[in-house]
Parts: sequence; structure tokens; C-alpha cells
Amino acid sequence: MGAGIGGLTLATALRQRGFACRLFERTVELKPVGAGILVQTSALRALHALELDAKVAAAGQDVRLGLVTTERGRVLQRTSLAFLAEELGVGTVAIHRGRLQEVLLAGAAGVPLVLNAELVSFEAAGEGVAAQFSDGSRVEGALLVGADGLRSVVRRQLLGETPLRYAGYTSWRGVAAITGTVPPEEVTEMWGPGARFGFATLAAARRIGSPS
Repeated sequence: MGAGIGGLTLATALRQRGFACRLFERTVELKPVGAGILVQTSALRALHALELDAKVAAAGQDVRLGLVTTERGRVLQRTSLAFLAEELGVGTVAIHRGRLQEVLLAGAAGVPLVLNAELVSFEAAGEGVAAQFSDGSRVEGALLVGADGLRSVVRRQLLGETPLRYAGYTSWRGVAAITGTVPPEEVTEMWGPGARFGFATLAAARRIGSPS
């Protein structure tokens, strides 16, 4: 499994429960890629079981109010998210994907991580599975988890070539260093003719990859 959000989370869960596992990441170096995402309550509840929810919350921004507005800013809908934290113990956190990966990588400390390991195929091996990598190496184990991204090699070998389904719209994501213009506990989505624009505060300014 790769060292993305899914792979790191599963590796942490397996390690905490005493299962030996390894991470194989095709990139040469783990870099803080991506932009902002919302870690919703259901995901934070799963991270709570791994004792990572508080660390994710500390690395991001607690969100307590969701707004939908017109393109000119007139409020169409206002939804309080505070009750989620009150009733379920965790709420919603806006965070940079790079910071989330940092937290999950720290949570998976102790799990062997092999970089520059590009999976090319796998096959049954006894009662387990053998993974073949582009450098010619072969690794056997009881189970292979295909947390290997959008164009998953594991999925393609299991299910064949399946074209990606275009949902009908395109998203541009970015991060801007601004202060004072967006209430930190709000997430807003503006609706206009044929387009939507959303924004949220991710956290106090800090370079991704630097100490907290």
C-alpha cells in the first residue's frame, strides 16, 4: 500500500493492533502536495479510534459553521456544525493535505516505508500474495492492500482497464496566504451560474514540513 492518506491510516491501525505491515510508495520523496481539504466528522471518528483526531485538529482549523451564498455573497443557507462535536465528540476540520499527511506519517512511525517502489503487478504465492516492483524486486506477504491512487495498478489487474468517469465539472484548488478576510471557523461555498467557489481557513500560517 502507498503512503497516501489511506495507506498511512491503515498502516497505523494495523501497527496499533499488532500486525506487521510495510508501506511501498512509488515517489522518490514524500512531499507536501495538494491543497485544502475538509476532514468530516465520520473521518475524524475513525481517526479518534487511532488516537489521531486531536493531532489532526491541532494541525488544522476547527469548522463550526457552513454557509452557502450567491455569487454576490447573499446567504442562502446557514448550517451550524457545532452540534456534531457536542453529540459525537468530534467535529469537522479544515486542513492542508500536506499537514494531514504529516500527522498520519508520524502516526505510522515504526512501519517500514520503502520509497521509489513502483508496483507493476502481483500474483498469488502460496496462501498469500507476491508483489512485483519496477526495479525487479519481489515481496511476499499474507495480504496486499491496493492503496495506490487514482490509477491503481491493483484495481486494474483485478478489474481490467476501467476508464475514469468524468463527473461533468472541473475543480481548481489552491492555497493563499491571507489573514483577516475569512472568519476562521466558517466554511463557505458560493453558487453562481454554472460555477461554484468555496473557501475556508486551513490553520495559522506555518510552512508545511516545518516543526509545529
